[in-house]
Amino acid sequence: MEKKKILIVEDENIVADDIKHTLINFGYEVIATVSSGEEAIKITDLTNPDLILMDIVLDGSKSGSEAAVEIKEKHQIPIIFLTAYVDEETLTNASKAQPYGYIIKPFEERELMATIQMAFHKVKMDKIISESEDKFKTLIVTMEEGLIIVDDDENFTYANPAAVKIFECDENELLKKNLRNFTSSQEFEKVLSHTKKRREGTSGTYELNIITKKGKPRILRVKASPLIVNKKYVGTFGLISDITREKQIDKSLRELKQAVETMQVGLTIADIHGKITFTNPADARIHGYTPEELVGKDVRIFAPIEIR
Repeated sequence: MEKKKILIVEDENIVADDIKHTLINFGYEVIATVSSGEEAIKITDLTNPDLILMDIVLDGSKSGSEAAVEIKEKHQIPIIFLTAYVDEETLTNASKAQPYGYIIKPFEERELMATIQMAFHKVKMDKIISESEDKFKTLIVTMEEGLIIVDDDENFTYANPAAVKIFECDENELLKKNLRNFTSSQEFEKVLSHTKKRREGTSGTYELNIITKKGKPRILRVKASPLIVNKKYVGTFGLISDITREKQIDKSLRELKQAVETMQVGLTIADIHGKITFTNPADARIHGYTPEELVGKDVRIFAPIEIR
């Protein structure tokens, strides 16, 4: 296994040498020991260490806290602060660098090693979490279904690209709007009734009529679930699908079916194997059957062939 590289930033030579020997004995590689923030930044740019042990108070014009913040902005390198100062102001300034730990001087070897090991473990966990978050974000951004999150007052707090497309609204503008801006008062009352169920902790699916920013009516299928933070309801996240065309087709088919079933001309449809898949009442009546009796039968039932 390749040795982890550590940079020591400490302006007390005796302390720096002691830390160096301890790290080497535990199998780490010390790439350098420097005494100022300026040197720490320069060495970090050149060597990209795996970890930095940084004293907060250093020689030179740049403190350890300032150097750490600058390094944090340029590199994703874990930093552990070494300090003999634990006052609130010092810790507040140091926290801006988001350190992976603090070690108060004087310290023991086991304390130093435990803090370093915990820092490397946290780096590993952060990487796993970051990779998972990236995959999750990619999934949400590329999914065909719309995803929206609204707060307790139905204000938009998140919308993925598919949802933005459905509402025909710029993302930044959408996040400044309320769901009521896209519905009639009657439809918004429907939303509120479903939100009441979300507050009770239940999920559900319903249809919602909206008007997009461009004035187009749309019918959405909404699969809504409560958003719970610290055991408290804070809003709703919903998967939304534009089913307008699906509804239009269903309506057209229903109208066509009604027209066919009420027409006085007989009509029967069979598949390529001659099996009846549909017959209207008029045609069934002509042959002395009901439609239910004919569906599934061979079409030759209408003209039986006598075999001698």
